[in-house]
Amino acid sequence: TTTTTTTSRALSSVVASSSDLGTMGLTMGPSSNHRRGRKEGIRSNNINNAATNEEERNAVFRQQRSARNDNKTSHFINERLYSVGLMVHRDSADNNSSLKWTFSKENETKVQTILKRYPPNYKRSAMIPLLDLAQQQNAGYLTVPVMNHIAELLEVAPIRVYEVATFYSMFNRSKVGSYHVMVCGTTPCMLRGSRDIEKALSEHLGVKKFETTRDGKFTLGEMECMGCCVNAPMIAVADYTGGVEKYTYNYYEDLTPESAVSIVQTLAQGKMPEKVGSQIRNKAEPVTGTTTLNTEPTGPNCRDLAKLKKELEAAAAEAAKAAATEAAAKK
Repeated sequence: TTTTTTTSRALSSVVASSSDLGTMGLTMGPSSNHRRGRKEGIRSNNINNAATNEEERNAVFRQQRSARNDNKTSHFINERLYSVGLMVHRDSADNNSSLKWTFSKENETKVQTILKRYPPNYKRSAMIPLLDLAQQQNAGYLTVPVMNHIAELLEVAPIRVYEVATFYSMFNRSKVGSYHVMVCGTTPCMLRGSRDIEKALSEHLGVKKFETTRDGKFTLGEMECMGCCVNAPMIAVADYTGGVEKYTYNYYEDLTPESAVSIVQTLAQGKMPEKVGSQIRNKAEPVTGTTTLNTEPTGPNCRDLAKLKKELEAAAAEAAKAAATEAAAKK
């Protein structure tokens, strides 16, 4: 709720700072005077509700204008208000539709294995697995040539692949570091200190959220619920240093700011942290130790499957013997 409110205020503040709708890129139809006046009235009310004075609106507007992503493209909206980075495509020398991209010979075998899982008329069902494989091969992100090649393989229009790649936050469309470190930002992790984890990692790496270190090793990101609320707070680390063959995606749970920084330091040395998962306990048991199932269960117990198997085999053998005897008698 807080994020939504803040974002709404930021959006309204951006609109408020422009006295001319034309500068905001808004267009109206030739006979839309009535609708235009109505929209302006609604927009004016939203502005008044979002910011109470001109000074506050201007302060927020300056904050939005100063927000920049890794490729130095300015945005009116502060992308750090969001749980995933805003990725806006701009053609570049290494990312444009005129370039070609293909899977490596080693990965082409994996592509065919994936395609065989689905009937030929449902080939597009392989889209997400292929995008995941392509991202692993392509150093952690999807370029336009990558998505176009997958569209060719699946015999679909490129826009169908773009739709999927832009919908799921697991797919990166901007360059990321060799290690993509994602802090869980959902409520349980936040209540358990995820913001302290993010702050510690940001200070240690010298980057803000959604930025990459100068050496290209680490990108600090955020991800919504990773399903380990009982072991909050946690981070996930996607390791693209070894391509597809050595790709890993590991959870590190029950973190403190110190242990989170220690994990990153270990990765920076090209080593694997000693422990994946919870850093202080076994799986998801209570911090104070187990309180149930500490003694032999009193029952009812499960059946002895080995004994049951023998009984069934004996019954089957007896039935086969009886059938053979009956068949011999008829002859």
